[in-house]
Amino acid sequence: MSVIRTRAQVRALVLRRTRIVDLTNAHPTVDVNIDLDDGYRDLRQLVTDSKWATFLKTTGALALPVVPAVVGPPAEQYAAIPVPVDCNTVKRLEIARTTDWCPVSEVGFGNMRDYAGFGGFLRYNGPLAWTLLDQGVQATTALNTGSAAAGVIALFPVPTSSGFYQLWYLPEFASLTADSGAGGFYTYANDDQLQFHVMATSTKILISDNDSQGMLAGITAELQRYEERIRSSGPVKAGPRTWQRARNY
Repeated sequence: MSVIRTRAQVRALVLRRTRIVDLTNAHPTVDVNIDLDDGYRDLRQLVTDSKWATFLKTTGALALPVVPAVVGPPAEQYAAIPVPVDCNTVKRLEIARTTDWCPVSEVGFGNMRDYAGFGGFLRYNGPLAWTLLDQGVQATTALNTGSAAAGVIALFPVPTSSGFYQLWYLPEFASLTADSGAGGFYTYANDDQLQFHVMATSTKILISDNDSQGMLAGITAELQRYEERIRSSGPVKAGPRTWQRARNY
C-alpha cells in the first residue's frame, strides 16, 4: 500500500528537521515548496534508477513502425519511435507481433550499426535493439518555439512485419499547486522514500545557511543512509544471467 502525504504534512516534517532560526524570513513557504518539488524529483530519479517501477508510466500499445526513419537513398537502418514529450527517462521498450510482449535490448549509440547487417539472415533474423537518439533537446531547439518537442528512439534494424510497441518511462513531475487535496500531495512506495524526500529537501534548505552546517552534515548522513536502503531494496534479476550478441557478431 502506498504512503500518501500532503504537501503541508511533508513541509512540516522538513521544517522540524531543519530547525532554522528565523526560518520564515530566510526560507519563506514559497521557497520551501520549490525545494519540496525538487527533492521529490530527486527521489523519483533515484527510485527509477534503482530498478523500482513505482513512478513509471506506459504509452500503451502503439503501432510498430516498419519504415526507415530516412527513406534515402541511402535508406536509414533504423525505425524512429517518438519519445513522449513528458518523458524524463526511458526505461524499457517492448514489442508485440502476436499476443505476447517481448522486451527489446537497449544498447549504446556506438553499437547502433552493429545490428544493421548487410541483408539476408543477418538483417532479418535475430534480436532487435534500441538506443535513445534525442531526449527532445535537438527537436525542441529546432522547433524554436519554447515548447517541448518529442524526442526520438532508434529501433534497429527496421522491423519487417507489423505489430505493436510500448515504452515504459519516468514522466516529468509537475510542481504541486496546493497544500492538500487535488494537486497537493506526494505518494511513496514506502516510508524510506518519504524519509529520503524529507532529507533531500532539508539539504537544499540547509546548504545555504552558514549557521546550519552541523545540522547539514547530520542530515546528509541520514540522506545517504536512506539512499542506500532504497538502492539495496530495489528489485534484482533472478535466474541465469546471459548476454546477447548482435546478429552479425
